Amino acid sequence: MYRPHIVTAIFAILISLCLIHVGCVQNRQAERSLKDPADKAESPKADLSTGSGQKTGHSETGKEAKEETDAVDANGDGIPDSPSEQEDASSEEKAPTAAGVNLPKGWPSDVSIMPGFTITVSADKGDGGLLVGATGDKPVEEVADFYRQLSGWQVFSDSITNPTESRPGRSMVLTKKKATLNILIESAKSGTQLNLTYKKG
Repeated sequence: MYRPHIVTAIFAILISLCLIHVGCVQNRQAERSLKDPADKAESPKADLSTGSGQKTGHSETGKEAKEETDAVDANGDGIPDSPSEQEDASSEEKAPTAAGVNLPKGWPSDVSIMPGFTITVSADKGDGGLLVGATGDKPVEEVADFYRQLSGWQVFSDSITNPTESRPGRSMVLTKKKATLNILIESAKSGTQLNLTYKKG
């Protein structure tokens, strides 16, 4: 016997199953479409971060290289100095010192201030000469003997000043190639005054 209501129920069930299947397929496609743009958006960020890190690394490396070059290029010609040039530059900056005021720039390293004397005057005379004044308690002749023995210097003249006074002084001129060193040693109530004038020549 033909039963129309059974056939209709079967068709209804089949249609419902088809609709459910189509709905599931559409939901999966929607989820994929939402996930793919998120992945694409994250990828450039990672690349930019990596690129930024590489750029910073190169920048820091270049900065370190420049500082190293500047440290060995003392004469500013853009060419790293040789070890001998660096040593010469270092020795020129070092000047002999004594208690009190510092010696003027350019003072010869082989002309020292007698131990026991304190520098009170240090000046560049402006004519190529350098002046140093110092005071101490050593006798005039002891100071004169000290400077007569300066290594590499020759005594050009040596004479007594103020011979009629009870405490005469001493005037000396030493030479070394074209350089001259004038020395004046005088006695005073406060001690012995020493004046040195160096001229390179």
